[in-house]
Amino acid sequence: MGYSQAEIEDWIKKYIQSVLETNSTALPVDCEWTDLGVDSVELVIMAGVIEDDFDIAVDPHLLVDYPTIRDFSRHLATMLNRRT
Repeated sequence: MGYSQAEIEDWIKKYIQSVLETNSTALPVDCEWTDLGVDSVELVIMAGVIEDDFDIAVDPHLLVDYPTIRDFSRHLATMLNRRT
């Protein structure tokens, strides 16, 4: 099944909100992970959760290569839509 970039952005925002225990709905999609308060350990964990939820292999280094919600969501949407 394919996913849009917007759907993936929403998923990541909800994930980060739950990890950071915040209700803020205004997570900027163009800020780097560290500026959002997400550290390298959490990026590795998030990659694993993405693998489980989206049924796709995600190398945690991709989150470094694509350092914002928008960049990574765009890349993940492309990966997911290629396999359908």
